[in-house]
Amino acid sequence: MSRPLPEEARRAEAVCMACRILRSNQVRLLPADPVSLAREMGFDLMPLRELSSLSREDPDALVRLTRGSDAFTFFFTRTLRVVIVYDDQVRSAERIRFSLFHEFGHILMNHFEFGDLTRMSDAQSRVLEREADIFARNLFCPPPVFDQIRGNPANPKWGALFCMSRSAWQTRVQTAEEDRRYVSRELAEELLAQFHDYLFGRRCADCGAVFTDEAHTGRCPSCGRRFLIWNPEMESADRAAARRHVAGAAAEDLAPRLGEETDPDLTAYWKLLRRER
Repeated sequence: MSRPLPEEARRAEAVCMACRILRSNQVRLLPADPVSLAREMGFDLMPLRELSSLSREDPDALVRLTRGSDAFTFFFTRTLRVVIVYDDQVRSAERIRFSLFHEFGHILMNHFEFGDLTRMSDAQSRVLEREADIFARNLFCPPPVFDQIRGNPANPKWGALFCMSRSAWQTRVQTAEEDRRYVSRELAEELLAQFHDYLFGRRCADCGAVFTDEAHTGRCPSCGRRFLIWNPEMESADRAAARRHVAGAAAEDLAPRLGEETDPDLTAYWKLLRRER
């Protein structure tokens, strides 16, 4: 029997759920890798073309049946199997990630206990869609990590670093203060400890020293030079490849383009993310 739907989005629960998922799965780099997360949580990810070949349905017809979504979830109550199908023809890494994280939100917020999501009224659907969006943006960039950004967080370059579109990052900036209220000090401290190397790891471009820049000085403690770059030792080639894309989203679709970013930290970081295995 279906549970009654909430009258408005459960914002606190969605924010905290995203933070707890990052913590419990020991995610140490952002954006999180949807493939690894799905595997850890027991979800199956399936490209739309693979589903259409199995069901012998035209992929465009499947998209129409799911209201044109880039991703949608099949929940099999008898076997408790969860399958997230995503449109592998989408060529935007940001869009695919957000769609997958949005579906994670539907699952982890137990939306399928409210009944068939495709048969709900528009008003009911908006409540659950908003919850899934809140979950997704906090999985991309939880408030404790957002608060560590140097300079103006409204600059879209930060959204690109978290692999978020301009509009999604703008929403992240606008909602950060409100979302922050729901993260306890204990949870925030645990996340900051978990993301310590990601947030503060640096390497000096001149002398090669590797260190943490917790004071945000931007200066090498060994030789005193500036223009630090992110520490390439933070992640393996396999992890870098996983961060570049999900399935059909190519590295070339990530913004900013090489050569267009003048910030030395970000320039080096994008080179690392696009490095071939």
